[in-house]
Amino acid sequence: MTLNWDDSLLVGNAEIDDDHRQIFEHFEKLSLACQEGSGEEVLKDLLKFLDEYVTQHFSYEEAFMADNNYPKLAEQQALHAYFLQSVTELQGMDMKDTDPHKLSIIIYRKLILWFTQHIKKSDQELVNYIRAQQHY
Repeated sequence: MTLNWDDSLLVGNAEIDDDHRQIFEHFEKLSLACQEGSGEEVLKDLLKFLDEYVTQHFSYEEAFMADNNYPKLAEQQALHAYFLQSVTELQGMDMKDTDPHKLSIIIYRKLILWFTQHIKKSDQELVNYIRAQQHY
């Protein structure tokens, strides 16, 4: 699985885009490590990073939504909680007994694919809402 950041992931808010880019860079490191056979070590670091950094990022996003009276705040909070629960579940897995290919698929589906789709849909909706409000 090859990961590349591209402009389709930009939402137009510099702080949010910078956070997303940094998170995505960690996903890319994991992808490369899996290809080199050292994914387990990098995965543990990634999960620790996600647990800390994403919590901070989601808090910023949610405060931004609240400040702008975003009507889908509760929906976003539920999506964020789901992602963090996925991180917690992966942290609790015994990775030594898990087939590396299967683990890569789980990580891709639970973290990378979810996060990419979340940026392209939910976060883009947020930014579009903010832009529309600024025109009134």
